[in-house]
Amino acid sequence: MSESKAKYALHRAIKDGDIEKVKHLINNDSTLVNSKYKDGITALSVALKYKNLPIAKILLNNGADINAKNNSGHTALHTALHMSIIPDGSNYNGKSIADSIGILTQHETNNHSVNDDINAIIKFLVKNGANTNVKDNVDQTPLHCTANSFINNLDIVQLLLDHDADPNMQNVHGLTPLHLVVDTIQVCCGFFEKYPPYCDDHIALLLKYNADVNIKDNQGNTPLSDAVRSKCIEPVEIMLKHNSTSINKNMMKEKHYYILLFAMKA
Repeated sequence: MSESKAKYALHRAIKDGDIEKVKHLINNDSTLVNSKYKDGITALSVALKYKNLPIAKILLNNGADINAKNNSGHTALHTALHMSIIPDGSNYNGKSIADSIGILTQHETNNHSVNDDINAIIKFLVKNGANTNVKDNVDQTPLHCTANSFINNLDIVQLLLDHDADPNMQNVHGLTPLHLVVDTIQVCCGFFEKYPPYCDDHIALLLKYNADVNIKDNQGNTPLSDAVRSKCIEPVEIMLKHNSTSINKNMMKEKHYYILLFAMKA
């Protein structure tokens, strides 16, 4: 069997969930476990796409690279996290939460949590050595993926943080995961005048692991100044009450600094 036919056969076997066929193919050619398909998608990511954890385990046990990237710079962990973002499992890779407005209007998201199958896949990847700080082509880390979401995924956030995920890494726009959670709040408040309560818990969790409220993005905005601009009191209060939070005037636009001082005196 030619290499291209063998790769196609493995892809088909993974898609069909044919475990014996997968074993047979990789026993005949061990290099197939790191095969890549259209857009550089790996065999491991194909298994995850079809939520087939047993086949994913077989691939990893036979040498599949858990941190291999596709053409977008996504690892298997990125892929699994993107699958978790929207309840129906669709892929979403927006530059910011604002890009998902169309999605937000199509889904009732406040009560959604991560699908159990996807949750199990994410936990499996992290506990088997997936890099929790790996960046894709726009410098999004796994923590950015969890923040760039309209579902309650705090257990996944906790898992990543417990496995050394850095909450202060910035993407190509200079945004940290904390920026993106605040962005979620801004979008929700703009459309619905309220936001999911777990967003406050998400902020508190990131702060617990030393997320910095004074990091500037490429536009000069910090998570704290963004929270002030959103006019939502709770996120601002959570940041200010956190022990490591200080108001750094030099890290905020002047108008946001004085709005914050006014809010504190109110």
